[in-house]
Amino acid sequence: MIGEKQRRFDESAGNRLAPPIQAAIVRLAEAYDYARDMQCDLWDFAVEIDALTAIGLSVDDLRWLVTSGYVRHGREITRRSDAARDFRPTQDLNFTKKTCFVATDAGLRLTTTVPIGSGLKRVA
Repeated sequence: MIGEKQRRFDESAGNRLAPPIQAAIVRLAEAYDYARDMQCDLWDFAVEIDALTAIGLSVDDLRWLVTSGYVRHGREITRRSDAARDFRPTQDLNFTKKTCFVATDAGLRLTTTVPIGSGLKRVA
């Protein structure tokens, strides 16, 4: 539940990923948690490309995450008159400033939840 637990990268997943990639996976998993908590579509909490590049990801990192199956991406096509966010799924590896990302089940398995105050620090 949001507020009681936090996500962190699960080192036991056996992956030795660079810190920005770990931080991105945690950020995407947290967005998943928000969507689940609000009982809404995962894409309502899709993370914008600018938010991921701000934590240090390169475009190549994003391409790697997509081709590794840890994230999915789509272009936001929401109009001001739309009641909810709207996306066009894309299969290519060309990203624009309207590209947003969501975690896949494989990406979520790279994280774990821990109680807040357990002494562990957030990766992101």
